[in-house]
Amino acid sequence: MGYAGARTASIAARAGVSQQLILYYFGGKRGLLQALRAESAEREPYLVAAYATFADSVAHHVGATLDQPEW
Repeated sequence: MGYAGARTASIAARAGVSQQLILYYFGGKRGLLQALRAESAEREPYLVAAYATFADSVAHHVGATLDQPEW
């Protein structure tokens, strides 16, 4: 699917939030991706370069969140 195929409505539905919340807090899909990458860079700076695609960034963030639910 990748970045181009990802829709904020689908992301919001899977996250259990409204699409408007993503737009409000992140400004849209690009802002959400930037926030995920920034969070990953902060927590695991040596891994950021390996997660260059949207799908990889999201997968890495979800995996890290499952490993650390208190996140």
